[in-house]
Amino acid sequence: MNQLNKKKQQIQRKSSVPRRSVSETQNLILDAAEEIVLELGGRELKLDLAAKVAKLSKGGVLYHFPTKAKLIEAMLARLLKRYDSELQAMSRDDSATERLSSYIRSSFHTGKRDKRMSAALLAVIAEDKTLLEPLRDFYKQRFGELRKTELNFNNAAIAMLAVEGLFFLDLLELSYLKKKERNSLEKKLLLLINSKSNVCEID
Repeated sequence: MNQLNKKKQQIQRKSSVPRRSVSETQNLILDAAEEIVLELGGRELKLDLAAKVAKLSKGGVLYHFPTKAKLIEAMLARLLKRYDSELQAMSRDDSATERLSSYIRSSFHTGKRDKRMSAALLAVIAEDKTLLEPLRDFYKQRFGELRKTELNFNNAAIAMLAVEGLFFLDLLELSYLKKKERNSLEKKLLLLINSKSNVCEID
């Protein structure tokens, strides 16, 4: 009788363990992959190691991400989605000016973790250009927004390109601007996108 009760309890415990949804499992794997990339670098990211860190079987990882390339693509897509969500949270309204202002402010104050993650992923992507698709979509959308808004396109594009240049210099640890200079540049770019006159006229 005691043995039967024990078996019943075991079955109950197993059935009471909540099953993860597909998105929860994928995020668990992506979290593990991020941890590997941050601690060991992008080159050390392997599916079997991701499975071990996520405490899943390798088959479980392969079910969601059949290849390392698919896993990296998903990591990049999630990073960009997280960045986009932060932009929306920072924006005080839905105007193009406010959205671009948030983009500039966010780029100047990106956290160290996201910078390290971006740098590590870019190092891996450099070896396989097919992984650039999420980035292509991201920038295609950004420039498309500039063309369809009330903003002065030249000024907005110059500001955006300046921000991107600084961001990539930061990733490579090649930016030698002082804090005071960065703050001044940020303010100038915010003023620029609000100006209706071109910063320069080129025929």
